[in-house]
Amino acid sequence: MVVLARRSTAQKLGLNVLAKFCGFAVEGCQPELMGIGPIYAIPKLLKRMQLSVDQIDIFELNEAFATQAQ
Repeated sequence: MVVLARRSTAQKLGLNVLAKFCGFAVEGCQPELMGIGPIYAIPKLLKRMQLSVDQIDIFELNEAFATQAQ
């Protein structure tokens, strides 16, 4: 489970801050290629944030399969 909260709230509640949410990207692909959307979204986000893959420890991937229709 992941809980997103403001840093000040986490500190006030005595919770350890384990990660920092930096941004997200949305990118579409053909429905028959379901599951590979992150392949397109990650480079888009890295470029926008001016980061490289080696600067990221963990990627949280949320493939929104429920919204795909054909």
